[in-house]
Amino acid sequence: LEKDYPKYKDGLKLQLIEGSLMKENNIKIEKTDIDAFAKQAIRAQMTQYGQQNPSDEEVNKLVKKVLEKQEERDRIIDYVRSEKLHNFYKEKFKLQEKKVSFDEFSKLVSKK
Repeated sequence: LEKDYPKYKDGLKLQLIEGSLMKENNIKIEKTDIDAFAKQAIRAQMTQYGQQNPSDEEVNKLVKKVLEKQEERDRIIDYVRSEKLHNFYKEKFKLQEKKVSFDEFSKLVSKK
């Protein structure tokens, strides 16, 4: 427990920050978001295995089956949360590009 405590602490801190950001900015994860992601993932996987145009009925059956498993549901919710927060960050924060030499970049990266 002591060995893993720093990782646990950092993870919990991040969860609290993300939860607060979502609440303050009215970012919600709806059932439709979860279903849409599950459908997209299942269609992509079916295509990958050669089933090019699965019917909506087939996909919906698989979505229902996948979402019945709590572990899968939690994984999908985590992905949707990350995606919504990523979109929020992109909208709110503008990046400024700065050209740096390789040596400057190395110094910046090695500070951590």
